[in-house]
Amino acid sequence: MVGVESQCAGLPLICSDRVPQEVSIGDCSFLPLELGAGNWAQRVRDAFPPAGVETPRAQGVEQARSGGFDVTAQAGALSQRYLSLARGE
Repeated sequence: MVGVESQCAGLPLICSDRVPQEVSIGDCSFLPLELGAGNWAQRVRDAFPPAGVETPRAQGVEQARSGGFDVTAQAGALSQRYLSLARGE
């Protein structure tokens, strides 16, 4: 959940290759833990622009929606499911 939230905020995500691929809705990288701390640190440095350069964090919201993480759409789908169950369908 934290991975999805960070991408919703427009932040890059760097996680272990043991994390499920479903977490990737935007700027997400998967690295093996065996690469070691130095390689991980370099990947983190590469994920962010140089100081003073702004990033387009607003696109994180759209990535979340297109990735199926839109609370409004999901609430509607869940509501329809409950109505179907109540009708015995």
